[in-house]
Amino acid sequence: MFFLQRKIRTVCCCFMMLVGLFGVWGNAIALEAPSKDKSEVNRTRGTEAQQSNLTKLNKLSDTMYQKAEQGDPLATLQDLRAMQGLLVQVPLKEMTTPEGIDALIQTIDHAINVFSMFRFQPESGIEAAAQVRYATDALTHKLHPLWNEAYGAIVDDLRVLYSSVKADRRTEAETAFSNLTKHYLRIQPAIILSKKSEALKPVQSLLTMIKAQLRLNPYEMMELSMNIENLRKETNILFKREDQETLAPIYVPEQPILWTLLLGSIILLTLAYAAVRMYQSQQTTIKTRKKSGDRGWE
Repeated sequence: MFFLQRKIRTVCCCFMMLVGLFGVWGNAIALEAPSKDKSEVNRTRGTEAQQSNLTKLNKLSDTMYQKAEQGDPLATLQDLRAMQGLLVQVPLKEMTTPEGIDALIQTIDHAINVFSMFRFQPESGIEAAAQVRYATDALTHKLHPLWNEAYGAIVDDLRVLYSSVKADRRTEAETAFSNLTKHYLRIQPAIILSKKSEALKPVQSLLTMIKAQLRLNPYEMMELSMNIENLRKETNILFKREDQETLAPIYVPEQPILWTLLLGSIILLTLAYAAVRMYQSQQTTIKTRKKSGDRGWE
């Protein structure tokens, strides 16, 4: 027994030494890792001048959108052209894919064309400015881009669209689908900058099918409802949200207090009836025993 204990102690000591060696080795690796990560970060961010230009681009995009909202197309156009000039001074190749670079350049060019039109349309200008704002923010905020905030508006559009289709309210359904498409178009370039265009393909395909199905009269209800529900699921995947909800509305009584009182009254009446029946049964049993002379435990 004594020798067995010594062997166990020896094994435990060896195990502790191995753990210590692995710990020292791990600390050495951890000390070397930051220098490598730091060089990669510096290589991604570029020079200080490039980083400064990137900050200017993001701030300029914010002020540009504010001017567009205030209805100042000339000032908005000046900011857009200034942003166009800053693009060549930003390390875009190290920050996004070639597809993302094309999306950003095309988005700014499109906004410049919209604000340069002789017959300027304010609504089109707001949409174009919003696209640029979302795109530049996606370039500078990879982890928490601004386009994630569009999730609430898109889900609300889906709910209205679903309920309108179910109730056969065609005008409301068309309006909801128009808003849904508009919200997705706003963030499309930003999503390409953050992800890849493949991430948008399921959504775009479903939007095309739903648009065609909304033109039918009457609706092909089963297929249309299924596509709207699938679009909700793809939206959750795109925005990395948990798929816990459905578009079908939850039934809530118009007068919940009355319903509660009614259910409570039914339960109380049922319990009272059961108590009366039990009492009557006991009384019948006692009378029968008295007549037969059986006193039980007495």
